Amino acid sequence: MYNMIIEGTVDKKLISYVERVYNYLGLDEFEDCLFDLQFVKECSGGAGGYCNGDDEHVEVELARQDGEGRIPKKDLMINIAHESVHAQQMASGRLVNKGFVFRKDEINGGQVMTTKQIFDGKEYVGVNYKDQPWEIEAYSLESVVYEECK
Repeated sequence: MYNMIIEGTVDKKLISYVERVYNYLGLDEFEDCLFDLQFVKECSGGAGGYCNGDDEHVEVELARQDGEGRIPKKDLMINIAHESVHAQQMASGRLVNKGFVFRKDEINGGQVMTTKQIFDGKEYVGVNYKDQPWEIEAYSLESVVYEECK
């Protein structure tokens, strides 16, 4: 399955779906990048998934359950699509996580720790989750990817 590792308990139909998403998003074109998908019981903070990495190694963590119980298969598949969009953003170099930085706290003065990313060449520091352009893109594409690959 190209340059992808899948870890955790997952059925063959879901693996086939992951492969279709992988191909649909062109992740197979990033030959020098390793994609590591891990299916875990729960993600921290109750998230459906996380994606971290760079243009050499992208790690995706996907939750099988959240605070309400087992995540329905359709929702899990949408989460796979969403996090795979992030994997594509990172593998292509469009999304670069620069880690944590300190910036001035405009309300209380002093310094506050926040994250710094570069997306499509523009720097973003401490941007609210719902305003992050890479998240806006992933949310706008997740249903498209799901429908094309299910």
